[in-house]
Amino acid sequence: MSLSELEDEDRSNLIALRSVKQGLSDAVRVAEKAGSGKALGGGLVQQDGRLNFVIVVTSGDSLKEVMLEPPKAGRRGSDKYRLSQP
Repeated sequence: MSLSELEDEDRSNLIALRSVKQGLSDAVRVAEKAGSGKALGGGLVQQDGRLNFVIVVTSGDSLKEVMLEPPKAGRRGSDKYRLSQP
């Protein structure tokens, strides 16, 4: 599929994803640790002009939504995700 075939929001998210240092698989590992569970799914969202990964984690009998702001490529001294507060 070509980028031009995507909706504007999806295309913007994919373009923004190119500017981050780490990918979804890294975000899943961080979310599983932060949520003390196993990831079920995840994706990208724009919130307040920032790109965030949202990972749904199952822990015991509950589901947790973990939102992570990925480190940006070129940001000095930062190679870690930040947990975002909803």
